Amino acid sequence: MSLFGNERKPTQMTSSASAEERLLAWPDSYYNEREAKKRREMLDLALEKGLSPEEDKIRKELFHFRYPEYEKNQGSYTKDAYLASWMVFRSIGNSLNGFFSFKKKNIKEVQSELEKMGFAAMEEYGKKGKDFLYLELRHMTTLYFYLCREDKQYGNIILGIGTMGDESLASKAAAEAYEVGFYVPKKLGLEKECLLWSRAVSEGYSIVFPDSGALDKWLSEEQ
Repeated sequence: MSLFGNERKPTQMTSSASAEERLLAWPDSYYNEREAKKRREMLDLALEKGLSPEEDKIRKELFHFRYPEYEKNQGSYTKDAYLASWMVFRSIGNSLNGFFSFKKKNIKEVQSELEKMGFAAMEEYGKKGKDFLYLELRHMTTLYFYLCREDKQYGNIILGIGTMGDESLASKAAAEAYEVGFYVPKKLGLEKECLLWSRAVSEGYSIVFPDSGALDKWLSEEQ
């Protein structure tokens, strides 16, 4: 399964491709699509056709967790709650590095974000629920790092990358991946609860920066 492709320029469906055409590569096409509206169109059609009813029911539940305002906005603009959770983790990481730290408050914040992303709800489905939650988390982390790498305006706002070269960008993104995916859970004693989150951060980074060992270096220094 490729998420936005592993090459420098990702493989994407053309804008003229219909939801039905995209279903030919189901469910890979669902996890290779950036836009919430197109993902929902594919998912609804997959459910209508009964391609994989049990699995697609879980995907739709996760879709509601990730895009909670989709129905209200009728698919025009919709908040990505998973990306919002990333920013909360990032903010917590910054506060943990500061002079003042509010650990109990931070723990509650992280636990709240996990619930918002569907961690507790997916327990009902056992291993399958965790597997699909992981795929959705990985889709988000891949999208985040992809935007940081390919969209210079976005990357400059989020990472402050300016005119960085590829190696410097990969290093800076790795530092954030480590902080958000590993440092925050470990510092708050929530490594077990955040296991899927950490895996998704690591995998998303590796997909977008396949030749970089920067995150591995951060993790090895942690040992």
